[in-house]
Amino acid sequence: MKNKTYEYWANELIGFQGGNKDSKLWFCGLEYQAKFETKDLEDYISKSKVDYLDKHNSKAQFKNEKFNQALLKLSNLFLSTVHKEEDFFTKDGPIYKINLYPPGLNQTDDEYSCEIHDSLNIINKKDMRIAMLSGEYTRFEKLKKLVTGKSKVIICCSRNEESIFKQAFIGFKNIKKSKRNIKIGSYTNKKSNKLIHKYMSIYHGIVNDNDIIVVIVPFLSGKPSSPKSNELPNIVKETINFIKEQEISNLKIFNFKTNESS
Repeated sequence: MKNKTYEYWANELIGFQGGNKDSKLWFCGLEYQAKFETKDLEDYISKSKVDYLDKHNSKAQFKNEKFNQALLKLSNLFLSTVHKEEDFFTKDGPIYKINLYPPGLNQTDDEYSCEIHDSLNIINKKDMRIAMLSGEYTRFEKLKKLVTGKSKVIICCSRNEESIFKQAFIGFKNIKKSKRNIKIGSYTNKKSNKLIHKYMSIYHGIVNDNDIIVVIVPFLSGKPSSPKSNELPNIVKETINFIKEQEISNLKIFNFKTNESS
């Protein structure tokens, strides 16, 4: 039997911090880090109508959150300025932050609860992603409409989801130019003692007459492949050089002088 709360969870744009929609710099993660009990989902949905945070809740997003701390560093590098944690996700802040998938729900053995399974026929995250890609749920369609309202750069954090980011925000047929497997750093695998390189990719698409730059980088924290603090400027440098090479005039808002000296 269909459950309206679970249907809303799967279809609507909930589960991200938001911020300044007019910013030219957006970030996209995978899913909101909070894990909700299914019984608490309805209450969470009722509080998620506003797509930005106040100063108190913006600052709270950085407590023990290395991922958001890396976002702040990247933003400051791109915009050649310094923003405070309490301003980052606010309505007038420097960026807008979204997530590809709905907010996480507590699971057992990687399986969703019986209630979600019975309502949506989704057993686990893999099923959910397949359903999203197939268009069975409207979240991706709404994400694309949200993202492509104006020209912007979207930094997407997870190389494993590269094809999904491209499809969600540009669409394969709309890609005009790409630059893939750009080396941004390296690390040594502790087991094999081999040197492993870290890569990023950049895609330029035109959607509804707007220039959309999708930059796909490794997940920003908690993994050996995550960029170190001194590797973040490489992401900025490669992105801005790509924009200059493509002569995308309405995205030439980033001042690289400060970044070159970083």
